[in-house]
Amino acid sequence: MHALGKAAVVGAVIGMAEALLQLHGPDDFTGVVFMLLTPVVLGLLLNWAIALPRWGAVAVVAPFVNIALILVGFGRMTFVEVMDLGVGEGNAIFMMIGASGNVVAAALVGPGSQVLRSVAAGAVAVGFLGVTSHQGTIAGTAQVRRLESSDVPLIALRAKDYELTTIAEQPAGWAPPTMELLYERLSDGAELEVYVMPPGAATPEAACREPVPHFSHVFGEAGTCRKVWSDVWVRTEDTYARVFALREGGLVQLASQTVPENDLITLVGAFRQVMAEELAAVK
Repeated sequence: MHALGKAAVVGAVIGMAEALLQLHGPDDFTGVVFMLLTPVVLGLLLNWAIALPRWGAVAVVAPFVNIALILVGFGRMTFVEVMDLGVGEGNAIFMMIGASGNVVAAALVGPGSQVLRSVAAGAVAVGFLGVTSHQGTIAGTAQVRRLESSDVPLIALRAKDYELTTIAEQPAGWAPPTMELLYERLSDGAELEVYVMPPGAATPEAACREPVPHFSHVFGEAGTCRKVWSDVWVRTEDTYARVFALREGGLVQLASQTVPENDLITLVGAFRQVMAEELAAVK
């Protein structure tokens, strides 16, 4: 096998190892260290094992090439977002990056035909530049997959006077799994916060007495609760009005400083199921 082919195989193996670390490795600073060191250590061992020409130099240069390729091709995405595409697709991307980086490194520092090495390095560069123009599409697909696999029901308001302006997915470690939807009332610009959670996050009554998600309100802020219907409760605070309800298979909180309480109660009936693609399209 040609040296560049050997380099590609080694790089693909390193990429698979990185993908496994991303999926199953420590979720802290130790994991970051492993992610940084693995390409060098594995590169040295595998390049030496297959007798790749100038194996040491290739192993040292390849991680820097990988970083450059990641910045060029996937600069607006995190590794977590890459894996949100799916295990198979995420593994393939990691393997492609690893193989490409090792090939370019071998082309830069290895012996052999200058023309062949230049063509190989150029082909990789052109390929990743092409990926750059599709970063938005790739990131959008990853968000759709993430939303579809989430425990949070895919629901939103269907009210003609309210426009969805922002969607944010909050990590489960902060509160119950939560999707935050921000709306603007077109008639006067009033802002409305909507938090969607799994139905088991709390009952509307319990959520009213101790609001969830916890980051949605000031801890310790006083409020009074009253029942509107069996599954709809209203919390009145000094600055906010909040409504908690079970709708369309989810626990929802509607909160606003400017939308009147009665309007919030009326909006409870406006929740409908939506497609993940519709939510992902909101920027």
